[in-house]
Amino acid sequence: MEKRNTTKTAEDWKEEGNNFFRDTKYIEALEAYSKAIELDATNHIYYTNRSTTYAYLWMGDKALKDADKAIEINPEWIRGYLRRSRALIMLGRVNEAILCLEKASELNADDSQIKTALLEARERAEQMERDGIKDMQPPKPDFSEDDFEVVRRVLSSKTYYEILQVTTNAVEDEIKTNYRRLARLLHPDKNRAPQAADAMKLLSEAHQTLTDEFKRGLYDRYVNSDAANQTSYAQWEAENADMIYMQQALGLESLAEFIRKTKGLGCLLLIILFIICLPFIILTCIICCIAACCILFCCKPKQKSPETDPLYDMEQGTEYTGPAPNPDDQGEPFSENRNNSNNNNNDGSNGPTFIPSSSPSNNNNNNNTTTNNYPAHPTTIAEPKNEKITIASPTPNLIASPYDNEQLFKREIALLD
Repeated sequence: MEKRNTTKTAEDWKEEGNNFFRDTKYIEALEAYSKAIELDATNHIYYTNRSTTYAYLWMGDKALKDADKAIEINPEWIRGYLRRSRALIMLGRVNEAILCLEKASELNADDSQIKTALLEARERAEQMERDGIKDMQPPKPDFSEDDFEVVRRVLSSKTYYEILQVTTNAVEDEIKTNYRRLARLLHPDKNRAPQAADAMKLLSEAHQTLTDEFKRGLYDRYVNSDAANQTSYAQWEAENADMIYMQQALGLESLAEFIRKTKGLGCLLLIILFIICLPFIILTCIICCIAACCILFCCKPKQKSPETDPLYDMEQGTEYTGPAPNPDDQGEPFSENRNNSNNNNNDGSNGPTFIPSSSPSNNNNNNNTTTNNYPAHPTTIAEPKNEKITIASPTPNLIASPYDNEQLFKREIALLD
């Protein structure tokens, strides 16, 4: 079954016929050449190609007729004489074929095809003369012209309805009746025409498609679409059958058709769908807001206080207001083994006392003792006793390091674990 295309030119049909001929699809090639001739009856090449196709289909008389027409249009067309000579030999008219080839040799004596064909024709004539045969009977094909016409009609049909010779409204019984009748005519045991098997296969496909409700609806959609002019039904079915089957199974096809025909129904359905989805949209927004608040609350940093962070005073920019150290003191380590009388501070408070290493007032009892050079900062301290600390408000004079204030240093050491 050929593909419909109303936009082809005569040259396009000729090229399609050549492709069919190369694939040994002679009936399809014959139809293509015939369409080319219908569009341009003055081209001698179209008649020559169709003459060759007729010869392969064992139709010598039609091959001869087309060859004569090609020579009539262009008397100097060498291939027209070749086609005519082969048609004459097929019909048993060898002497006429020799005369035709001799005339062609006069037009072009150097043509190798003419020389070869003329030599073969003369040898055949000599063989007939030796055998005493005046007129050679043309070979007869093992199929009738009616068999060939049935095959040709099936293969050249445009639709499955034309193959089965029924209308688009035909019922299943009518389709089955015509199928059985045509199947008997195309059966390989009865029909030996070229491509009879291809015609039988196409007939079976048409019967299976039109007797199945779903496949018939699918085929009707293909026939009524623009795809019928661009692609074959087998290719179109492979691309669209699954989608259409799903639509029909779910009832979406009839619903879509109803919505398309009812004015304003599509907008109404969209509004209803939006109203149905609105609560879910609001709920989703609420859940997102709650989740965001939870994340912000859990990730909020804890506030620092003097009770939880020893360095809170310095981070907040406050200054410790305890007794200021003597800038003239030189660093000497604190000693826990000193006399308690020497550990009393000048202000009457008890606690560790900073003892300068080079102060003459503190070396009364150390005449026989060797003086050691200790580092500027203490390395051994005692635990403070009932030390009271007050924090003043921030002042512009901030402490750069805890080691700049002895009492602050003591406080920080006492708070260590």
